[in-house]
Amino acid sequence: MIQEEIDAIALGFIKGVGHRIARKITNVVPSISDLFLMSEKELVNDVQLSQSLAQEILSSRNSARQEAEKEVEWTEKYGVNILTFNSPRYPSRLRSCDDSPAVLYAHGNADYNARRVLSVVGTRRPSAYGRQWCSDVLTELASRNPDLLIVSGLAYGIDVTSHISALDNNLPTVGVVAHGLDLIYPSQHKEIARRMVLQNGAVLTEFRRGVQPEAANFVMRNRIVAGMADATLVVESGSKGGSLITAAKAYEYNRKVLALPGSPAAEMSAGPNMLIRDHRAELVTSAEDIETFMHWGANASQGQHPQGALFASPDLELDPVQSRVCQLLGEGELTVDELSRALSMPLSDLSPRLLEMEFQGLISSLPGNRFKSQLF
Repeated sequence: MIQEEIDAIALGFIKGVGHRIARKITNVVPSISDLFLMSEKELVNDVQLSQSLAQEILSSRNSARQEAEKEVEWTEKYGVNILTFNSPRYPSRLRSCDDSPAVLYAHGNADYNARRVLSVVGTRRPSAYGRQWCSDVLTELASRNPDLLIVSGLAYGIDVTSHISALDNNLPTVGVVAHGLDLIYPSQHKEIARRMVLQNGAVLTEFRRGVQPEAANFVMRNRIVAGMADATLVVESGSKGGSLITAAKAYEYNRKVLALPGSPAAEMSAGPNMLIRDHRAELVTSAEDIETFMHWGANASQGQHPQGALFASPDLELDPVQSRVCQLLGEGELTVDELSRALSMPLSDLSPRLLEMEFQGLISSLPGNRFKSQLF
């Protein structure tokens, strides 16, 4: 057993430690194991935890570790991988989200840090058109983007359609589930899950064995689907539901949201139409549209922002923020979160500035919410 894995799992057994507290801890301490060696004073002063939570950690860490050891024994018996926050295999895109889980359990050996990752979500009751469009688009994307990873939720409808289409086109695919890996829900998708594991994909979850697929867990699951990907594609959805929650999280994470429009009279086009109307999603009707917005495939090789060559000027006078952004990106590509930290500037203020700089041809955006300079 690896102590870091045991202690990362143990953290989840301590009352009062939720996602954001766990993330706060991982930002401060080099490893979770270090946390369990700290005194109450260090937990309060150095990690900035409340005194009551510090006392809870000290009083329950031994029992939490015992429970975690049982969990690790089970994962070893059934070939389940444990991905801690500091693991190199942990999805790097998800790591940048402030509510990402401290531990993930995975059956399968997918590359969660593939060059291109697309999440596909939608209704459990899609139309025949929605199913066919989803299948056709993924088939076309696969033909030009063999390095693409497809992520969805292994649910009925659009989720399983996207998994099957990925498998049929030799793309790896990951199903993020809302329960422990000692079961597959719905049970009808066990064979699909098996194929996913065998074809370089995985079934992934933040939940320990024994956790059942309760309603609240699906909401939690949706943030992982959104956070793992460069973009979330909404194929069909009503005006409410899990797909829109996933889209909202992707938008919150500053990821691309793509949506298939439909007739105003179609109930399952209400969600995508609303996202497009509210400027929270890009309208897509083809694989080419997706590649254009994401700068993938043939479109990417033609230059990501050809307008930059027209409008960028060597004599352009930069303000202090623009100058600093160009300086930072001149040293290499950075994510919007990394830029925000380097500039000590909130995302709400930085994002419109970056968009303005794209229009000026100073920088260009890349998959994974990364940026690079066009001046160096």
